[in-house]
Amino acid sequence: MEEYKKAFNIWEAIKRYDNIIIYGHVNPDGDCVSSARAMKALIKEYFPNKVVYVAGTIPFNLTNLVNQSDDLFLAKRKEYLGICVDLNDVKRIEDSSYEDAKELAFIDHHITNDALKNYPLYYKIVDSASCTFVIYNFIKDLNLKINDEIAYYLYIGLITDTNRFLNNSNIETFKMAEELVSFNIDTKKIYREIDKVNEAMIKFRVFVYTNYKFSKKACYLIVPKEEYLKLGLKQNDISHEIKLLANLNGYHYWCFFIENEDGKSIRCEYRSDGSKNVQKVACRFNGGGHYSESGGTLYSISEIQKVLDYIDCDDDNS
Repeated sequence: MEEYKKAFNIWEAIKRYDNIIIYGHVNPDGDCVSSARAMKALIKEYFPNKVVYVAGTIPFNLTNLVNQSDDLFLAKRKEYLGICVDLNDVKRIEDSSYEDAKELAFIDHHITNDALKNYPLYYKIVDSASCTFVIYNFIKDLNLKINDEIAYYLYIGLITDTNRFLNNSNIETFKMAEELVSFNIDTKKIYREIDKVNEAMIKFRVFVYTNYKFSKKACYLIVPKEEYLKLGLKQNDISHEIKLLANLNGYHYWCFFIENEDGKSIRCEYRSDGSKNVQKVACRFNGGGHYSESGGTLYSISEIQKVLDYIDCDDDNS
């Protein structure tokens, strides 16, 4: 009943506004961009006359899979509702126009954050398979219907955030997938595009495999900005390549430390094989996320060693 009420409150807010902007987090991944588009498709299915915009950038491997983001110039001149997906902190919203929204609603699957205590419109299933899994349940709670476009985007988010179900094999996850593939979606195209690489990415993978290092408990890689910029890549193009270090030599942790394009901070990607809690690591160092997949931000190269020392010395990260 409580989850229905939270979903109902957001749906009622959607009804009140003629203009809606859907936001994702900085450095968006497949779950983030597809959650935004699934929500847009859902709203347009029931309210075709509403003007719904999607903000944010798109990762390289999804450019041929998802619709482009919208120009927000006209949207920002009107009163609008902001819907934030796949994030639980306003500081992580990618587009700053959220500050001008009349109201903000959040649909998310990360750990609870006190930063949202002043935002009563939220619907959350903590540590669920993906944000699209949360949207799927949002739809079910309100007894709404799924169409082909909604199913398409829900599926992309599900398989990208679970890494093709390797990170989440709960029965509820597979039941959702079973229903989604019954719609008219081209799953072969989805997998083909997600696996797409170009020559620049191949060269970056060479860099990964020739420069990774080990601490006591983690396999890790430090990526100076020059290494990906000279290949014409952006940090968001390479972050998902952390999978290349998965389970290397049986290590339970693997980490990427990517210097941002501006040189002022370091993007951190933390992963584990499921036996260790990288969420705990991320929360200690300006980040957050999930048990086996999290991220964060550092502000100097010297802080990287502090992260590795914490991983190596904490015997209770499980």
